[in-house]
Amino acid sequence: MTSNFGLKMHDRPDYASEETESFLPSATPRKPRRCSSAVVGNILLCVALVLTVAVTIKQHFQLKRLGGSGSYSSGFETDFLLSRAVVELEEVAFTGGLLYHDNGTLYREIDETKPQYVGQPGPHIDKAWEDLMSALEVVIEGKEAEESEIQGKTIQEPDGNSYRLSLDVYHSLHCVNMARRAIDDDYYHRNGEGEKVNRLHVEHCLDYLRQTIQCSGDLTPLYYQYSEFRGRGFPVWGQKHTCRNFGRIHQWALSRHRDQEEGGPHHDH
Repeated sequence: MTSNFGLKMHDRPDYASEETESFLPSATPRKPRRCSSAVVGNILLCVALVLTVAVTIKQHFQLKRLGGSGSYSSGFETDFLLSRAVVELEEVAFTGGLLYHDNGTLYREIDETKPQYVGQPGPHIDKAWEDLMSALEVVIEGKEAEESEIQGKTIQEPDGNSYRLSLDVYHSLHCVNMARRAIDDDYYHRNGEGEKVNRLHVEHCLDYLRQTIQCSGDLTPLYYQYSEFRGRGFPVWGQKHTCRNFGRIHQWALSRHRDQEEGGPHHDH
């Protein structure tokens, strides 16, 4: 009786065929593996994270280049988005400085080529302020309202498609005019006409202007010269200041001004 235990593996008649079959390609093609939804989701998440980081880094360096959160010349993040496009710088020599006549009397320098906003009250001064405040409120509508993302931040007009707001420069100007009228309260309320100036309103305006001035932090130097009449140093007026072109801002606001509609929202400043 012959035993198979003495045969080596390669002596087995079926070994060669098994070995060959294990290395030959299968006659039946394999189906391609499908990526699971979890894998696809992870890939998309990684791509989104990379894009988010890239955008964040880009914005960081843009803000750093502009001085943190924008600049005086290009607009700050706190400036109304749509109005930043009209920001333009110019140098302006302030007027209205105090000077002395040869006889020692004090007077205020007046540029008669420009509108007058202070002085003895009268129709010409009131008209100048009326023109200046003609864009106190603006209405943003349609596509501009969407671009500025203003919805939910201010009151909506009755048409349901536009929103009302004020640029802060006009509120500050309103406060200057309020203080001016308080000085000449007797003139503006002669014969009991009009509403008396509310002291609380004036105090609000003065304190608001204080904050506005401190916020702007104008670093233009104010030089001094010796005044014989005063016996000490006296300011040299007329230094040029770097300003935002108010004419451009005013035209932008005027083009979006709309009077309050009957039955629409009413608000004070």
